[in-house]
Amino acid sequence: MLLRNTQLLLRRNNVFRARFQSTNTGPEHQAHDEAIDFRPPWVYAASRMMIFTIVPSIVVYSVFFYDFGDKDHVFRPARRWALKQKAAFLTLSPDEERMLKADKTKSETS
Repeated sequence: MLLRNTQLLLRRNNVFRARFQSTNTGPEHQAHDEAIDFRPPWVYAASRMMIFTIVPSIVVYSVFFYDFGDKDHVFRPARRWALKQKAAFLTLSPDEERMLKADKTKSETS
């Protein structure tokens, strides 16, 4: 009984494969398919480079610049982090402020 069921399953599987398997698997068909491709090789490299630059650009724009309105949205924490980083980069540390004040007073007295 088990052997008979296994044979039936294998037969059905082979019929299924034969029905949905591509007939263009032989080497003569592969060579024919390659000859049909009219695009030059640089098209593939250019499209890959465009994908690797455009998709991250869209993501960065969406996260940091796109206006989702005044409501809270999922990118608010990332935007707050970016604003903190920008503020930290553009402000002077206390030591730098002291140096700047010292230079100002030195230049005023001269």
